[in-house]
Amino acid sequence: MISKTYFLLAAMTLCALTASSQPITDAQALAAGHALETAVNSGTGYAIDHFLYPDSLLERLRQKSQYLKDPEALKGFSSTFVPALSKGGIGKQVLTVIHNGNYRLLREYDQGGRKHLLFRMFGDGGLCYQDFILIRVGDSIEAADIFNYSSDEWTSSSIARITDMFGLTSTPMGDVGILKKMTEQLNNAQYMDLKATFGALAPQYKKSKSIQMIYISACHHIDLGLYEQALEDYAKTFPDAAGSYLMMLDLYYLRKEYDKGLECLDKLDKVVGGDTLLDYYRANFYTAMNKKAEALSCYENVYRYDPTLKANVLRLTAAYAAADQKDKARKVIAAYMQTPGYHIGDLNPLYERYPDLK
Repeated sequence: MISKTYFLLAAMTLCALTASSQPITDAQALAAGHALETAVNSGTGYAIDHFLYPDSLLERLRQKSQYLKDPEALKGFSSTFVPALSKGGIGKQVLTVIHNGNYRLLREYDQGGRKHLLFRMFGDGGLCYQDFILIRVGDSIEAADIFNYSSDEWTSSSIARITDMFGLTSTPMGDVGILKKMTEQLNNAQYMDLKATFGALAPQYKKSKSIQMIYISACHHIDLGLYEQALEDYAKTFPDAAGSYLMMLDLYYLRKEYDKGLECLDKLDKVVGGDTLLDYYRANFYTAMNKKAEALSCYENVYRYDPTLKANVLRLTAAYAAADQKDKARKVIAAYMQTPGYHIGDLNPLYERYPDLK
């Protein structure tokens, strides 16, 4: 039994080394990225999970996890982890975020001798980014891991940490049981219970990025002041994290600190290597500052970049109507109604404010 387990470990390491031994060209990386972009925007969310190469992800997990250093523990973990990965859990989350928006490949780049693909998610679920580190598997291009900007860590790191929390404890009803309960409470909208659960955590767990994210989500539903405090605590704990920029945008908007919000957007823009969509958020800040010309210019820039985004179309046409440029608003409306993502009722919020645009 032990010899078979060590054979599994050796085979995994060999697969990871072999998969990454051949170079990937820019064209191959971009082709893989565009194929994934098309699949996800067509509603095939599980394409993201299938893009991940299980052996490489598992090896990265093993390297980061203390619990999975035990070959027997690794064998048991892999027997359930690999089948679970094929069920499309990551993709389902992405599809939820990009409803009424899209999944866009922003760029391909090299770092540390490895190819990366950076994607942006935008929709009803807000704004976020995913960075894939690529590997070659035979004739295919796949991903070894995903860096999530919302949690500021690799998927392998998140899973390794949670695995260690569950695997290394001898008191399953202690901190580990509380951590599991937090996710369940968030999913069940038991926000006050989650707040109490967070308060009971050991200090080292309160400093976890993923756990702070869960707590922040609950605070958002409980009280604005509590939400602001949770965001401030996160920013102090992780001042250089991209996820902190994403969340501080919310905080600055709520506090009406619009200049700080614009500065935050510039920092985020630099981190991701440029994203035209961020002009949508700049426009929202300018609108709140009553800088109508600047806001309109930003909404127009996003529309030229992507005319299919419902949120920006609504804002742009409202800005045109407010500026007494209703012919331009009607032109944008007519074009949007021809896009594949248009649904009857999408423009109702606009028509309620400007009924003459119908």
